[in-house]
Amino acid sequence: MITLNIHKRFLKLLFSTTVLCLCFNFSIAQPPLPSHSNTAQVQSQINATVVTALTLSETQALHFGTMSVPTGAVEVSLSTLTYRQASIPANIQLFNLAPVPANAAYTVSGSAGALYAISLPPDNTVTITEGANPMHVDSFIAKTASAGVDGLTGILDGSGNDSFVVGATLKLLNAQPVGTYTGTFDVTINYY
Repeated sequence: MITLNIHKRFLKLLFSTTVLCLCFNFSIAQPPLPSHSNTAQVQSQINATVVTALTLSETQALHFGTMSVPTGAVEVSLSTLTYRQASIPANIQLFNLAPVPANAAYTVSGSAGALYAISLPPDNTVTITEGANPMHVDSFIAKTASAGVDGLTGILDGSGNDSFVVGATLKLLNAQPVGTYTGTFDVTINYY
């Protein structure tokens, strides 16, 4: 009886070992299963555009022209059409004597057909002086030849050129002292 039990155990062990060996052999002989990952791929493009650098040249300085000593605080505006006007005409006389009013004028060059934007000084940042006497210049405005109306954008023509003018408003105090007032302001252009 003991011998029979040993034989049964041996047969069970032999059977189990055979099954395991067969399973192992089948797993090695099988080709790898395809992966089932959840991925996607696309080939993307890369682009770059190189344009001609913008250049800006001043062809005429901004000048408010000749005027009398004001009898009260007054603002003198110079439109982009070189039209000069006093906010309170009774406080000042605007003369047609040299030097006469003139818009600041600029030429622009760059890439043909490109759009560009003009940046002008904000209010309360530009002062012109005669000795220790200041006057503020505010309300800067531009007009490009390409747009034909007041604004801060233009488009370069087929040759990559455009031009624009700038006007502003001069603020005079009552009895502003006599003199030739001078100063500077910054104009910037950028593609957009």
